[in-house]
Amino acid sequence: MAIDTTTIATWTYDETDANNNTTTKPLMLAHISVLKHLVNYVRVIVTENNNQPPSVDVWKTYHNDHFLSYMANPSSRPVTPQATASIMTTSSPSSVFKKGNKRDMSLYPELKDITHYSSWKLAFDALAHKDELGNVLDEGYKPSKADEDAFNLQKQWLFAVFTKTLKDPTAKDILRQYQHNGDSQQIYAKLKSKARKSAKATLAKMLFVEFLTTGKLDHF
Repeated sequence: MAIDTTTIATWTYDETDANNNTTTKPLMLAHISVLKHLVNYVRVIVTENNNQPPSVDVWKTYHNDHFLSYMANPSSRPVTPQATASIMTTSSPSSVFKKGNKRDMSLYPELKDITHYSSWKLAFDALAHKDELGNVLDEGYKPSKADEDAFNLQKQWLFAVFTKTLKDPTAKDILRQYQHNGDSQQIYAKLKSKARKSAKATLAKMLFVEFLTTGKLDHF
């Protein structure tokens, strides 16, 4: 690949606020980490294929779950679903989680303003999945009896992350509602719901201001 991973840290993106002002910002550390892993992941796959771009059929075997597994353990080579299926374990789900990849709370991005939820969510979700916390982000997930202990550990760990990263007043209010039980699954679900309502309210406000200024709504 032509991408030099050492230059990814210098990449920037444009963010537009509610007043349509555009600001150029550097990538978050979490974004940089995911992009570097992605580039290296593709390089490994190409190397495994005799330094040739794999066919479409080969690429289909390397889906999102395998990339997340590679992020958790970059020293391993990506494996196909068939190879993964042959790996057996006798460890309990909770012990597997405890012994899993090294998790670093300091890498998680802070949510300082709920209007920036979408960009925050992208980086946050990528790290959460890498840290084997994807089930907590799924509000419909209910663990089996065998997985309850592991799921509780996952929720506890993510709750600790939330206490360090949720800086927005609305997000803090949600956090306080679940301080008694540390249910990070419900915190994430409520945060998502609030963010969507906030986004709709911001759009409505913009359209109203436009109407007062111009006397018309070009969007309709």
